[in-house]
Amino acid sequence: MQIVLKLFISLRNVDKIIPTIWRSYFSFFQGVKSANSKLFNPDSYRDCNEAEMEKNIQIVGFILSSSLIINSKIMRILFLFLLLNFSLINNILSQQKTVIDYYTYCNARYGYCIKYPAGLTPQPEAQNGDGRIFTNKKGIEVLRVYGARYDDFETGRYIPLLRHFSSELRGGRFKDHLKREIIYSKSGKDFFVISGTENGKIFYQKVIEQRTDTDTTVAVAFLQYTETEKVFYNEVAKMIFTSFK
Repeated sequence: MQIVLKLFISLRNVDKIIPTIWRSYFSFFQGVKSANSKLFNPDSYRDCNEAEMEKNIQIVGFILSSSLIINSKIMRILFLFLLLNFSLINNILSQQKTVIDYYTYCNARYGYCIKYPAGLTPQPEAQNGDGRIFTNKKGIEVLRVYGARYDDFETGRYIPLLRHFSSELRGGRFKDHLKREIIYSKSGKDFFVISGTENGKIFYQKVIEQRTDTDTTVAVAFLQYTETEKVFYNEVAKMIFTSFK
């Protein structure tokens, strides 16, 4: 499959190599092409990751084989109707997703817990015990979690979560995130989330407020990944951040 896939990506003029299948594909599914240009444009696969390509190649294979088999005009119309409801095919393939294993990290000092995918490697906990970093197979940081006090430097008093949220939207307390492009943000009674792009990567940040009878602290989870990894991490992020408590 990998060899075939690489050949599929590298060929710009596929119609010159396999004219019968290619022309059949264009003549029968020309009306569907605009519905999902990425799926029906071979050149666009150059920017896909392996998961995206594997999924879309399965669909294209299904389309091509079906177009050659179906001869009845009525059946072709029915098949086209099904294809236009692309989500049906997509849902079938999505059920074949690889099961992802998760581990749980709990921090004793600040009392928070979070799940992380087995593909990430936890690094040694910070010397002050506030959290740890998780890296991918290349040793690149993907997930960082830590607890902290968020007190005013002058008064020593805890800064309310809403002010913390507002500060992050403006580039952070230390102005170290001024180049962020924020796409989504939301705040609640005891949390806020921010997501977008920064330094060429997609990021997702969640801050939760933790109150006790004597103290108030925050716990922070920060996930970052490249565009080519988004299919995997967009799915994984749901588990990571819903488990963060």
